[in-house]
Amino acid sequence: MTTRGRSLLAGLILSGAVVAALIVFAINRDSGTAASPAGDSSPVTNRGFESESGPLSLTSLRGQPVALAFVQAGCGSCAASLKAFSNIAAKMPDAHFVALNMPGGGSAAALADFTDSLGATGITSAAYSSNDISKQFDITSLDTILVLDADGKIVWRAVRPTQADIEQALQAASA
Repeated sequence: MTTRGRSLLAGLILSGAVVAALIVFAINRDSGTAASPAGDSSPVTNRGFESESGPLSLTSLRGQPVALAFVQAGCGSCAASLKAFSNIAAKMPDAHFVALNMPGGGSAAALADFTDSLGATGITSAAYSSNDISKQFDITSLDTILVLDADGKIVWRAVRPTQADIEQALQAASA
């Protein structure tokens, strides 16, 4: 093989390794199994959420664990999280489940209609219109789930987690 052929082969191998590394990074970044605490130990306060019945204050939900789903009405992968919320809500009536319609997803009513169409119950639908809220919560992907403990502190986060992962995080937040 010529020197030029070896250089070309080495370049192709290096390019393949870079592509493989990027794929592994993307899978790990977006996987629900790579859940981690938020790291911010300060309690979450009301950040401008509107529910169907008016302003929603996360502060008013303190005393019990809260699961927050950052979704959009009509999002296919978000439907699984909303169904999981409903299933867990039936088992854990002392926890709060809030689905937050992200900017571009419409109103709280649109999310409530979507949730109803899935047969998902036990979930408070709310919406927000400012991307500042996504930044404050460090939300970079649809279908991000946060769990807050009874003190309102974020203790767990994941993207597209399984129902078992959400349930386990809520049980830990209840302890």
